[in-house]
Amino acid sequence: MKIPTKASSTPTTANKVVWNLGDFVYLPLRKYAQKGILVSGASGSGKTIAAKVIVEELLQEQVPVLVFNYTKQWERLFLKNTDQTMLEKYGLFGMRSPRAFKGKVVKELPEL
Repeated sequence: MKIPTKASSTPTTANKVVWNLGDFVYLPLRKYAQKGILVSGASGSGKTIAAKVIVEELLQEQVPVLVFNYTKQWERLFLKNTDQTMLEKYGLFGMRSPRAFKGKVVKELPEL
């Protein structure tokens, strides 16, 4: 299966984006991330993984990102992946080379 790389690859019907479970979907993030993105779903459905992919793509395009997530799973975004087993699977998903991103995790709420 070829991974879509441009907007014309997104399947549409009557101005609605449509896809089937398991399909790769191209979403031009610069266009759709202007006001915010909410990722929601049932426990274990892949929300954090999906959100991290979206965040990585935005950061690679120098789009600033603010994430609200109480699970503390975001610190790893600032570390380059060196796990050889994981790195071998990058090509299967059309992923780029691993990298670390600059950022800050705020663990405490500010006093109001």
